[in-house]
Amino acid sequence: KSIAARGKTRTLKEHTIQHRMREMLIHIFTDRLDQLKERMNNKYRDPVNYCIDEAGPSSDLAKYLEQFRGESNFSIDSMTERIGKGRGDLSKEELLILMVDQLVKPEFRQ
Repeated sequence: KSIAARGKTRTLKEHTIQHRMREMLIHIFTDRLDQLKERMNNKYRDPVNYCIDEAGPSSDLAKYLEQFRGESNFSIDSMTERIGKGRGDLSKEELLILMVDQLVKPEFRQ
């Protein structure tokens, strides 16, 4: 009886989807740890860094995008939302972002 009870306890503990996923990921990434670390440290993992590099780090657009560093939900929507909360005349960069927003959104609405 105690062997059966221990077996049942172990089965309930180890045969969960979380446990199985963990075991699977261990086997997948065991030989690729260096590759995984490189991906985690990749500067393009941050979409703001990617956009700044694409715009050219010394460009006016890159300087404008600097204010979005560290945002977890960086997107065209987050930029237009911040523009909407601003005051005064729009900068060239803000106008560009609003124009891109208008061009992109109809494509996703269909």
